[in-house]
Amino acid sequence: MGYDGIGICLPILLHLFVKQPSSMTDSTGSSTVSAPTLRWQVWPARKEPVRTVLIVLGLVAAAFVVQYTSGQTYLAVAALATLALALWRFFVPVVYELSADGVDQWVFGRLVRLPWRVITRCEIRESGVLLTFRRDESPLAAIRGLFLPFDDNRDAVVAQVRYYFQNQAAGSSSSRYKQPQGF
Repeated sequence: MGYDGIGICLPILLHLFVKQPSSMTDSTGSSTVSAPTLRWQVWPARKEPVRTVLIVLGLVAAAFVVQYTSGQTYLAVAALATLALALWRFFVPVVYELSADGVDQWVFGRLVRLPWRVITRCEIRESGVLLTFRRDESPLAAIRGLFLPFDDNRDAVVAQVRYYFQNQAAGSSSSRYKQPQGF
């Protein structure tokens, strides 16, 4: 068995950033107890080893095709790097946390926090929840949004997002909650 530095260090690092459950304030100004904080890690490359091997083989094959057709090694390396960069969410573990403060996302130990007040739309999809910051419903709005993938915790994520988003929407007329048919 090899040393899994990330698997050991990540829980320790996350423990350092554990926050106490927060509370929200209702329209009268009194504090209300919020739902507990939900935290989960999404790391498809570790969860799906067969798919990981196939993707890596596809990346290497694409680099070989570029090398063969162009004869330029630097182009093959650039193609490999570009494709790997485009697939970074597959290869890098991402930790998400939903709390009264907003949506937290940890990547490489860096925290990005999105307060609920900046999220204007929430759409529950088959494999996750899309949170957007624009009021329009154009396809480009999704590009600027944040997608929270489910990872064997669909019901918990949906319940948390509904709770916090609807509490935020109660104080704002601009927020919209959208759930496709069948969910």
